[in-house]
Amino acid sequence: MLAVAEMGYVLVSFYRAKLPDVLAACRTLVALPTLEFEHESRLIAALDGVEAGIDWFDALMWASSPSGVALATFEKAFAKRAATLGWDVQVRLPKAGK
Repeated sequence: MLAVAEMGYVLVSFYRAKLPDVLAACRTLVALPTLEFEHESRLIAALDGVEAGIDWFDALMWASSPSGVALATFEKAFAKRAATLGWDVQVRLPKAGK
């Protein structure tokens, strides 16, 4: 899961790959019979979530987390978008420091 998160981030931010192309490449990798992914069904759901507008790392952080674990993120819209996708997630927004 971490490798997929890093790969997507590098391809989009450094190589300026288009997000739909990166999502298609990730889906192709997941479909390969010679590769295994931890939490594969959640990874696929996370890719769908990214396509629906959820932040790349928030989606993959959710996918790699056990069900029902609270996630901390600065992305305020994450909880709302995740709920529309039916994800079981509790979001905690960090409080501003002094």
